[in-house]
Formats: sequence, structure tokens, C-alpha cells
Amino acid sequence: MPDVNMNIIGFPEANPGLTAYLRNPSTNEIIASAQPLADGSVTFRNIPPGSYFASTTYANLVGNITFQTVQVMAQGETRVVMMIDPSKFKNVPLADLVDVNLSPFVAESQSIRVAAASVATKKGGEIFTANDFNKVAGAVRDLANVVGSLAQSVTPIGHNHPEYENKLTELSTNFQALLQTLTESTVQMQRRFEIMKLRDRVEDLLGVTTLADPSAARKTVFEQLTAMESNIPLSPQLYAQAMRTAAGKINVAMGPVIANVPAASAQIVANYTAVINLWLVRKGRSLQGEVFSHVETAANTQA
Repeated sequence: MPDVNMNIIGFPEANPGLTAYLRNPSTNEIIASAQPLADGSVTFRNIPPGSYFASTTYANLVGNITFQTVQVMAQGETRVVMMIDPSKFKNVPLADLVDVNLSPFVAESQSIRVAAASVATKKGGEIFTANDFNKVAGAVRDLANVVGSLAQSVTPIGHNHPEYENKLTELSTNFQALLQTLTESTVQMQRRFEIMKLRDRVEDLLGVTTLADPSAARKTVFEQLTAMESNIPLSPQLYAQAMRTAAGKINVAMGPVIANVPAASAQIVANYTAVINLWLVRKGRSLQGEVFSHVETAANTQA
């Protein structure tokens, strides 16, 4: 399968803190991830042909730094250039580039070793194809890139100004604390919106059901909705678990109500089903993941 070579350019000072991803555009599943080398290069090996979302994130920033769609072809290497906007890093704490994170170099070296090993089993008289030659040449090229990047990364780059660095770090820390507070507030607002949507769908069903006495279902459902609201401040993982449990109880209680809904109100049942299904399969995400999923969630729960 082909490789994907990504070059991240525009702000090399951020490269040590970046992470690059390839995602399935349909499910948003991470297909591959890696930290770039000091020069911003990343290689994803053995990627099946098709369309992918390519993105980068930074440890101290919320959201994607870069994002674009990539088409991986069946033959040859796919090259991707990701351009970083330096203005996004105005409030990021200064990084001491002399202390290098060696994990990207180790990971890339291991990847090169695996790639070269696939053609290391040749015996005398066997055919050495163009594809075999390309693998060897690519491994040499990538290894040279790793060595060059490592040598460049550990070279001292002048003297420090601790007084400036400390002040800038203080300002950046205050900004990051404010950003964290805003992110948490946004997530809690989004959670309230989702619970309100579910409450509306339940009330719509209770309004059209022909069930003789829906009071038992109503009592159970609204007790669970109240419990959901009390769980809003929880961490994403605990919140997702609590929501799945509550959604399961609500769905069971609403069974008799749905069974007695007239055929003319089938759309109301469909609206409820679309919302409750999202709750039943909810997975724990980071705060960042919840913030940037609100558009998708709102679209899926619209009437």
C-alpha cells in the first residue's frame, strides 16, 4: 500500500508540539497519527487508497491548526503540504527547542526499518523489481531526513532571556486558563442544549400517544432527564457513561408510548429515535471534541 508524505511549513517553532492525523472522512476515525520531525515532515506508511481528512493539532491550543482533504492514490507516494498560520501561536508558551523530544525520530526510524525489512529477504538470482528499488531508495532518503533533522534539532540556538520568557509564560498561562474556562462553559451549554432536544422529543411523543395512562412513563423519563442535567459538570468520559445509562432507561420507559402512537405521527417517532440513538451510542470525548462536535450534533437532532 502507498505512503503519505506530509510537509508542515509556515512556523517551524511549533513543530515539536504538533501532532498530525489522517482520519476517515465518514466516521472521523483516526487512521494514522504521528509527531512531525523538526523540519515538519511526517510519513504515514501503508495507507489504503481513498479520501482522508488530514489535520494537525497543537498541545496548547484548542481545535485543528490545519485541515484539508487528501486523496491517496493506489500507486506511488502521496505528498501533502500543510501551511500553518503563525498568528495562531501568539499566546502559546515559549518552547525550549534545545531539549528535544526524540520520540518522533524513534518512531520514524522504526517505520523506516519495517519498510526496508520488506525487501531484505532477497536471495541470489531473485528479481529486484522497480518497486523493490523504490522501497530501498525511499528508506535511505527517509533515514537521511531523520538524521539531518535530529542534528539540526539538538544544535544550541543562542542564549536565553529568562526574565522575558517568565513574563511571557505567565501571560500565556493566564490566557490558557481563560480559554479552558470558556471551553468548559461552551461544553456545558452544548450539553444543556442536547438534553433540551431530548426533552422536546419526549414531550412531542407524550402529546400524540393514545396510551391510556402514560403517567408512569412520564415520571420515569423526567426523573432521568433531571439526573442528566445534574451530571452536566462531569468529565467527558463519566458524562458519556451516565448519559448512555439514562438514555437506555428512557428508551425502555418510552416503549409503550411509542407502541401507541398513530401512524399519522410517524415523523414524531422518527425524530425521537434519531435523538435517542445518539445518546445510546455516545462515546467519551475530550472537551475539544465536544466543542467541535456541536454543529454535527445540532444537525442530527433538528426536527
